[in-house]
Amino acid sequence: MIEPSEKNIPPASVWIVEDNKIYRQNISTLVSSVPWIVEHRAFDTGEKAIESVQDETPPDLLLLDLGLPGIDGITTLKKIKRVSPVTKVLILTIQDDADQVFQAISAGADGYLLKDLTPDSIIRSIEEVLRGGSPINAFIASKILSAFKKNTQPTIQYGLTDREKEILEYLVQGVFRKKIADKLFLSYHTVDFHIRNIYGKLQVNTQSDAVAKSIREKIV
Repeated sequence: MIEPSEKNIPPASVWIVEDNKIYRQNISTLVSSVPWIVEHRAFDTGEKAIESVQDETPPDLLLLDLGLPGIDGITTLKKIKRVSPVTKVLILTIQDDADQVFQAISAGADGYLLKDLTPDSIIRSIEEVLRGGSPINAFIASKILSAFKKNTQPTIQYGLTDREKEILEYLVQGVFRKKIADKLFLSYHTVDFHIRNIYGKLQVNTQSDAVAKSIREKIV
């Protein structure tokens, strides 16, 4: 059984949308071993997940693959967010194409990870998303930044301070808030304060929106 890294995680429901039967079963077994995940379900198509979200109480978190048969993962993400904007969506896939990553983040994904993560890392990423974080592993983050730094259009700064730009860049790289605090020798609460200011200046409400806007408009 994997223990949570912190003891104050509220009970959460997690749904899985994955067409690969073996991987779906492995992830189901993993999340069922976590004491604070009180309910989980698994679907092999986006259509089934969308139908269930419309008819039942939506989950707190959705683990979503992009390479689905029928309705693809991006479309599934958009439809589920439309029905339940508060549901967190963590992409867990083998697709590392920068354009796919950007589409997923722009559609409202709260994190983007590759399937080769260890079980412990997957659970830690689920915890981070439920706390309001936006985990993106370093490999994915580097591909996004490389792709969009080629864009030479002038950027809009939105009045961000140097510190806020520094923190925003860490968020784009998928660095957790606690690690940002450690890297910058700041308290967690100070980093959280800066992030709230960043949201206000960018006129966004979530970390995934801030990351998407930063990438799209090349803010950092």
